[in-house]
Amino acid sequence: VVGGPHIHTDHPNFWKNYQDCIDMAIVGEGDNSFKLLLEQFPSCDVETIPGAWTPTYFKDIAPRVTDLESLPSPYLEGFFDNIIDYEKSQGKLIEAMMQTNRGCPYHCSFCEQGKEYKNKLYFFSKDRVLKELEWMGQKEIEILDIADDNWGIHERDVEFMEKLCAVKTQYGYPRVFDATYAKNATERVLEMAELDYSAKTNLIRGITFAYQSNHLPTLKAVKRFNLIPEKQIVLIKELKKLGTPTYTEMIWPLPHETYKSLLSGIDATIAIGLDDWLEINLLRLPTVTDLHTEFKDNYKFGTGNDPAYLRPVSNDWLSYETIIHGMVFYTWLSVLFYFGFGRPLINHFQNSICDTVDKFVTFSQNHKWLNKMTKLIAEFWEARTAGSQEPKLGIFKEETSLWLPFIHLASWLQKDYDQFNKALLEFALSLGIEKTLAQRLTDECKTSTIKLDRKSTRLNSSHVK
Repeated sequence: VVGGPHIHTDHPNFWKNYQDCIDMAIVGEGDNSFKLLLEQFPSCDVETIPGAWTPTYFKDIAPRVTDLESLPSPYLEGFFDNIIDYEKSQGKLIEAMMQTNRGCPYHCSFCEQGKEYKNKLYFFSKDRVLKELEWMGQKEIEILDIADDNWGIHERDVEFMEKLCAVKTQYGYPRVFDATYAKNATERVLEMAELDYSAKTNLIRGITFAYQSNHLPTLKAVKRFNLIPEKQIVLIKELKKLGTPTYTEMIWPLPHETYKSLLSGIDATIAIGLDDWLEINLLRLPTVTDLHTEFKDNYKFGTGNDPAYLRPVSNDWLSYETIIHGMVFYTWLSVLFYFGFGRPLINHFQNSICDTVDKFVTFSQNHKWLNKMTKLIAEFWEARTAGSQEPKLGIFKEETSLWLPFIHLASWLQKDYDQFNKALLEFALSLGIEKTLAQRLTDECKTSTIKLDRKSTRLNSSHVK
């Protein structure tokens, strides 16, 4: 039995692909459907299971769970207690996930949550959420993931943040938490950051600014709007005063986006102060989304992809080579600018940061030592795009398979930093910078570079200063 947001009856060739290993799929929220199934097991009357879909039967999508209190909390019921005790005895750190609500009022066409089915919000009770937050501290949870689609969308989220700060003050845990922040709730987001700052709890790993794109034709195509610039700038300035890290999200390649518009959009985010971290997600086009319905004919997809999550190899606006080049550019941008390996030099060209990094990518392709790295990065993104086996990039004995290419690249450069610094000086001179100034700028890069913990597969934006 399978379920999840990617399951839908329009899924091409679903039963042809999976009938040998799947008996039933649940379309829609499956909490109650799975409970009914277990109560009948080993027999099963599919007509009594909401959302049930088999090769021969489907009636309708399962209704959403409107009474979230009917779903027991695995934390408060004690389900995880022995598991946590055992894992900690093995030296493991614990990460937990919780929701305070379900649903999303927005209609972004690239997201499963943008469907009308999910547009109404339903809430877990305030008492339950507060008790679960207390549990997180008592059980010494290292990292807490808030799984809400828009953390901060409701005024009660501020109260939850206040509770979280109190819990960490009392127990020392959770160490940090992650959330996807509401894009149109600047006052509440700032209030939560102020609570974290005042309590000196350092819980917030980073406030999300989920742009996805800055290109107006693209935003229109994906039914998305970004915050009013004036509101953004005020929020960013206030967060910087508090020392609260930020990170920007973009998706590549969305409809109508070009390589030039991507670089221009990144420069625009840096210009308003979003310079802590950028995450560019390679587009997965879930077949359940409106984006797939409306633009699938404008994309070409690799043959090795998961049929529920297609990855484009090209589209009407971008060639395959340009899509890969965009991810290679992002990898170098992450290391040179956000990790600080070349930031003082790049800041010398403040009005054209992305253009400078793009020139470095070209420089690296013609540099004997750097070219090997750039080529390996390209091979990784080619494999990721095609859905095939990715090349191993790690240089450490420890397990680093979860690392993305920019972390590996930073590791390579850190290992042979003197050689990299020499190459960086060559690049600075190739841009026409006077030798004394070029030497000073590349020397400054030595002190701005972050040092990587090779056992850490999760870098956060607060490392990047």
